[in-house]
Amino acid sequence: MDFVLKEDEKIKEFAKKLNSEIYIVNLIKSEDIRSLRRKIDSEKGLVVVGAGSDEINKNLLENKKVDILLSLERNRERDFMKSRDSGLNQTLCKLASKNKIAVGFNFSDVFNTNGIERSNLLGKMMQNVRLCKKYKVKIIVGSFASKWQELRSERDLIAFGREIGIEKVNNKDVISFLENKKDYIAEGVRIVK
Repeated sequence: MDFVLKEDEKIKEFAKKLNSEIYIVNLIKSEDIRSLRRKIDSEKGLVVVGAGSDEINKNLLENKKVDILLSLERNRERDFMKSRDSGLNQTLCKLASKNKIAVGFNFSDVFNTNGIERSNLLGKMMQNVRLCKKYKVKIIVGSFASKWQELRSERDLIAFGREIGIEKVNNKDVISFLENKKDYIAEGVRIVK
């Protein structure tokens, strides 16, 4: 199973080659809390939101309409002397767990980085996985590709999940999480086989 942010004809062809289910979703992203709330309220199905500043992330995790908060570890400028600024902490994990919001780990973020930036990003993802496990926050791993070249097979995503510390990547749990969140996934979101 894979998540895709934008539709493209090549995606359908590539999905057949991967022999994998692909969900096409719209990513909501904004730097303004008001416009974010408006966009979230207008969504009828699955709500996938890209992480922003600490204040925006807290507001998103307080909103019960949000289903997946994606890429918390991206755009974190500075690490501290003895810890990483991974975008997730104990308070945010408790909010996510309470409001049944999943934290999404985006393979495309890793794919589009290299060198020290990639190793730092993977370290932040590992830290976020540990926090999610500790506070029983649902974890979703996907490619969240914006181009067909970024799509990965289910086996690749399972290996990526193991690399960042998820011992058992179970897509059946993810699918049941998505199906239980909404009566239907979303308008415009469909499974491509």
